[in-house]
Parts: sequence; C-alpha cells; structure tokens
Amino acid sequence: TRVADLLGAIPGPGRARRLRDVVAPVSTAQRHISWVTAGRVSLRRILYGPRLQALGDSAHFADRVEDILGGQLDGAVESMFMRLDQLHWLPGDVLAKADRATMRASLEFRTPYLSREVAEFAASVPASVHVRNGGKMLLRRMLQEVLPLATHRRKVAFRTPAASWLRGPLWPVLSEQLRSGSLFSEGWFERSPAVSYANEHREGHADWSNVLWPLLVLGVWFDDLAGVARNR
Repeated sequence: TRVADLLGAIPGPGRARRLRDVVAPVSTAQRHISWVTAGRVSLRRILYGPRLQALGDSAHFADRVEDILGGQLDGAVESMFMRLDQLHWLPGDVLAKADRATMRASLEFRTPYLSREVAEFAASVPASVHVRNGGKMLLRRMLQEVLPLATHRRKVAFRTPAASWLRGPLWPVLSEQLRSGSLFSEGWFERSPAVSYANEHREGHADWSNVLWPLLVLGVWFDDLAGVARNR
C-alpha cells in the first residue's frame, strides 16, 4: 500500500501509474485488469459519465474475469492468465484484428502457432517453463539452431503511432468528437476531463493516447451506429 501511494504521487500517465495499480492491495483479477488496460482503471471515476458510473468499480470487471476462468483463481498466476488470453484476448482482440486487417487487403492469414498439434503440445508444457528466462524459452531454443540472432533480439510490438496521429492528422476528428460526439452528449463519458487530457496531449505535456485513442474509436463507432439506427 505504501509503495502504491508513493507511485500515485507521480503526476500524469506512464509506467509509474501502471505500476501503482499493479502493486495496489487488490485481487489478482483486478490487478490484471489494471495492467492490460494500461492503468486506465484509476480514470474510470473521472471519465465515466452517469450512464457508466455504475460500472466504475473494477470489482465488476474482476467478477467477469473470474467467470471466464470458471472461478479458478487459486492456481499458478502464469497458467491462469495464459488461459485467460486463450479464452478472451486471442479470439476477441488480436486474432479478430488480424483477420479484419488481412481481409481488407484480400490476404489469407494463417497462425501456425495455433495449429492443433502445436497448441496441444504447448498446453501440455507447464506455464512456468513457457515464461522461464524471459519467456518463450522453447521457441527460442528451437530457433537457436536456425536463426540464432533472432533469439537475442528484444520483442518489438507492432504499434500504430497513435500519439502523433492524435496531435496531427486526427486532431480535427478528435476535436469534433469531443465537441459533439454522442459518447459525451448522451452521458456515457464526461466531456470536460476528456478535453483536458486532449489538450495536454496536443501540447506535448503528456501522452494520453492510451485514453484518447479508445475514446475516439469508440465515439466514431457509436456515432455510426446511431446514424444507422436513425436511417432505418
């Protein structure tokens, strides 16, 4: 608790805020939710509007995590969250995005690591082995004979330059969303703090892209959905 309080005194977004939420005296499920949402848990009470305030308690989402895991939160942490990724994150996030992106370019996308034989073998290996020595130990050993240099490189995520886009070409779109988007006018999110974060971000005082990007995407989708409903 003391460490969390000290980290919480550091202003603005970033690793300190995320680490504070990770070391806070909460359940394992709540701690996981905080980490995978880049520390946005602490912003819910600030950004959520009247229609979402009832969901502001992270315990609500923690209950959902426990439901996905069948209430089994007493095992090894590695196994627990690998299972959660398999049931939720892979089909609901990365695989769905990869499918949409490749189909947009008329490409057929394959995931060799998810072939049945490989997946079943990986599932038979204890999670503690998978995460040993920095993670992906078996894969690294296999590649050592074929691509030895690749096994020493750091993992590099494929990320969109959302921070610069929101300060540049997407700033007018974000401004319009903050000014008249249904997400704010219908009480789902609070406009004033979102505008403050947007201004801080544009002026370079902080990187709030992890907050502004999902608000923008959700807002555009919400407006499109409302437009379709009106035209029916």
